[in-house]
This record gives sequence, C-alpha cells and structure tokens, in this order.
Amino acid sequence: MSPGPVILTRSQAANPSKHLPELEANPESKRALTSPLGAGTFAVCMDDESMRGNDERELSELNSWQKGDLMIFIPYTSNTKIEPGQPVIATAESEDEAIIRLYKPLQGTDFALVPLNSFYSEVVVDDNNPGQITGVLKRSQREKDQF
Repeated sequence: MSPGPVILTRSQAANPSKHLPELEANPESKRALTSPLGAGTFAVCMDDESMRGNDERELSELNSWQKGDLMIFIPYTSNTKIEPGQPVIATAESEDEAIIRLYKPLQGTDFALVPLNSFYSEVVVDDNNPGQITGVLKRSQREKDQF
C-alpha cells in the first residue's frame, strides 16, 4: 500500500506543488495515516480555532474542526468544482500563510473565505487582495489518528 498524503505546514500549503515532490520523496516526511487519495493530495494540521463552530450542535455533527485536526486536501485545478460552503485552503496577499475556511463565491472570480468561528474574520480575495485556492477538503482526521 502506498503511504498516505504528506503533511505540509500552512506556509508550504500556500504552494503545495513546489513542496510536494521533495517531501514525497523523503521517507522521513510526516504522513497522514489514510489511504492515498490521488496525485498531489496533501494534508495540513489545523493550528487555530477558526473552523471550530460556536454551536455545540455543530461540534457534535462534525461540521466543524478543531486545533490539531488533520485536514486532507485534493489539489485545486481549473476543472475542480467548488460548492458554496465547501472547506478549502487558499492564499490571500493579506495573510502570511495559507488559510482554511469555507468558500463563498462573490462577483466574477472574487470569493470570500468564511470562518465558522465568529471570533475570526472573513477574508475576501479580489483585485485588492489577490490570492488563490490551493486545495479542496476531501477528508479530515482527529489528532490521535494522525501518524
């Protein structure tokens, strides 16, 4: 069986195609304990509470993610269909690292990245704050299941 996806930092996830070849070739790279999901698949450990819902019902239904959860993404391409509300990882010029949020389409190619936790801000990606989606969430794992 092939090893699971490589775990990237949020900085590396801003440009996964640059970092994946070297990390995938290194047998010492941290990997998610899950079956491979295709070429270019990568994982990122949630390191903030932006996607942890404020509502206990959301937490019990697993519609939110907490610090330490492993988020496994398929690479975004121009052929990838993203539905409103789908979790993505993306870059924005205003952010130092890739961010994980819910996708919200706006006018034209503009979009917003919406957190579940109301203590975090929505990030708009447009001409004033350029960026791009680098991955779409395929699966997540709790920390105890990671390595």
